[in-house]
Amino acid sequence: MAIVIGAQMLTMGWRAGLVVGATLGLTVFSTLFFMSVFGIEMERISLGALIIAMGMLVDNAIVIAEGMLIGMARGKSAEDAAADTETATSLPLFGATVIGIMAFSGIGLSPDATGEFLFSLFAVIAISLLMSWILAVTVTPYLGKLLLKAPKDTSKDPYRGFVYLAYRGFLRLALRARVLVVLTIVGITVWSVMAFGQVKQAFFRRRTPRYSTSNSRCRKARTFESRMKKSLGWRRSS
Repeated sequence: MAIVIGAQMLTMGWRAGLVVGATLGLTVFSTLFFMSVFGIEMERISLGALIIAMGMLVDNAIVIAEGMLIGMARGKSAEDAAADTETATSLPLFGATVIGIMAFSGIGLSPDATGEFLFSLFAVIAISLLMSWILAVTVTPYLGKLLLKAPKDTSKDPYRGFVYLAYRGFLRLALRARVLVVLTIVGITVWSVMAFGQVKQAFFRRRTPRYSTSNSRCRKARTFESRMKKSLGWRRSS
């Protein structure tokens, strides 16, 4: 978690990074609380789920904090920037959160051994992602109001940077060739489904040892027995 917060501070600035980091910390603690409520133990699978979800838990807070920064750079107050950002992004962020949860539903709800062993992975990711969305639309605007500051020069358009201009040009090109883009996406999707059919349907690798544990123990026992017989025979003869 410290690595994620540090990376956010380096890329977004220490104020925005602190806002996102505080939201991330609250998300993790609330996830641990609901894990205790629902009887989900902290073991390797659930801990791995938290590690997997760590990169996704900051997405909602980043969108809210970045939207507030852009609104404040355009001359809005912190309250107005938070309200406009939340109104415009809360439902899309919720949809993205649900999609992220459904991506892991096949693992957790599987009727075979995969679902039995990995249900906690799905449950922890679902809880953490939902909590990240709830806290992003409630706590992050409040923290942004306390910590975020508008730049001194509010006359400069924040969307005039090189990255934004390049992305805008790419979007315009994609919209002009929208038929080609849609056909390309459909083709990639069909090819992915066909290629996925070649993947073996086995989540856990089958264990095929050369010798079983029982056979190994029997061989060790026979070896020990033969050595003992030889030792006793040598002592009797001497």
